[in-house]
Amino acid sequence: RDLGAWAGVIERLERDGRTIYGYFNNHFSGHSPASARDLQRLLHQAPVDPAQLGEQMTLF
Repeated sequence: RDLGAWAGVIERLERDGRTIYGYFNNHFSGHSPASARDLQRLLHQAPVDPAQLGEQMTLF
């Protein structure tokens, strides 16, 4: 589905007072970070600067 369509759905749910969580599949060509930033822009949210996030923890 197009991100613009998802943005509309998210905005409607948000107006109803719902909390929305989203997931992006990073399997094909690693596009999920860019897709997440694109959706944030469509929702008029400023993407977080990666430098503000700190160091990623290890799993093991």
